[in-house]
Amino acid sequence: MEKPLAQLRSDLKKLGFKRQQDNMEPEDHFSSIAEIMAMLVADNREEQTVFFKNYIAPWFRQFFNDIRQTRMGDFYPAIASLGDVFISMETRKTKNL
Repeated sequence: MEKPLAQLRSDLKKLGFKRQQDNMEPEDHFSSIAEIMAMLVADNREEQTVFFKNYIAPWFRQFFNDIRQTRMGDFYPAIASLGDVFISMETRKTKNL
């Protein structure tokens, strides 16, 4: 197991998240990380800032840029733009803490 994935799994366990047996995606898959962040935000958990800084800020913006450049119609670039707004908002929020 790679060290970053092992760290993520350890952090998820500390946050009280458990891997669902029917989920075939690894914990470091975009959708898994986004879902966890959504739950942290919805529950207004203070750990959301650390989770964002450790697992979203380092690579989500590049992910959205890559999606935008694939030219897969209009839907995915629009989703990437929405993702950029989220990243910008959370980045500003975490800088103010």
